[in-house]
Amino acid sequence: MLTFPFRCPLPHGLHARPASALARCASGFASSVTLVNRSKSRQADAKSALALIGADVALNDDCRLQIDGPDAQAAYQALTQFILHELAGGEVPLTQQESGTHPALPVFLARTTSSLLRGKGISPGLARGVPVTFTLPDLHLLAQHEPAASQQRQQQQLLAAWQNACEQLRREADEAEGDAAQILDAHCRLLEDEAVEEVLFSQKGAANALAALASAIDTLCLPFRQSESDYLRQRELDVQDLGLRLAACLSRHPQLQLPVLREASIVLCRGILTPGQLLALRGPHLQGIVMDEGGETSHTAILARAFSIPLLCVPPDIPPLMHQASTLLLDTRYGVAIPGPDVVAGRWFTLECE
Repeated sequence: MLTFPFRCPLPHGLHARPASALARCASGFASSVTLVNRSKSRQADAKSALALIGADVALNDDCRLQIDGPDAQAAYQALTQFILHELAGGEVPLTQQESGTHPALPVFLARTTSSLLRGKGISPGLARGVPVTFTLPDLHLLAQHEPAASQQRQQQQLLAAWQNACEQLRREADEAEGDAAQILDAHCRLLEDEAVEEVLFSQKGAANALAALASAIDTLCLPFRQSESDYLRQRELDVQDLGLRLAACLSRHPQLQLPVLREASIVLCRGILTPGQLLALRGPHLQGIVMDEGGETSHTAILARAFSIPLLCVPPDIPPLMHQASTLLLDTRYGVAIPGPDVVAGRWFTLECE
């Protein structure tokens, strides 16, 4: 058996994208490859992205690869080269606003008499549009409205949904570029991971396929929720994204459908918008996003920055005034949303956009 000791060079730990890349590299060899996280006394099959994420590898964790099999020497050379020269490629630490603090408003904007909602500006920018409310669906609740099905029928439905979601993700990944392509590719590899398949198709006692899916997603989210890293915990959103894709292939329930944006809009999300939902909403009418706190370092935040979409994270329970306003202004540079802007706020927006 060959071993390679190293310290994790990733600022955000071994999350979905680098885990998928490492698993892809390890899967090219017949030899077994095990990652041991000595800092947390965990180990994982390096050919499974989900298992690698479950090892909870954070920056500078003391790790080693154990390689054993007929092509161990070739695997050792490829994997050491990958870890030393490619694993940390493109990883940039995300800056976060300190909790409980808000940037001071500019003097001109501070004169407004309009109501203000303060939050964390995650993707900087200015936006104006009509508020469009969207609530993330609860799969367990939706499953209660689906008809009962036998275990055999559930398996058939889940398999068809899984195949459709895999094809959809691969097609979207092939058509995307940059960060979007990398994230979609990582999602595709997660969905095709043997560990994901095993959990998805091993649910028993569920009333229907959607209920089985909801339970499987809960199980798959556990490694993320148990992580000591806030960044890795927020990657639970990637698994939820996969769950929603699968659910949309199982059910036509209206709550699984995204709103159609017909004019300049700012999406108000009750919950945390998933990366796939952002990509689906992206278009000429999406001007900005307001969503609950908890996704500040998520792939949703990364995509919002990549596409220059203003994103504001606020405490849960967005005030009704935000939903009821005919117009909403966002200035995420200062962490503020303004429903029903007065003349002062409107003038501020115009001046800043010139």
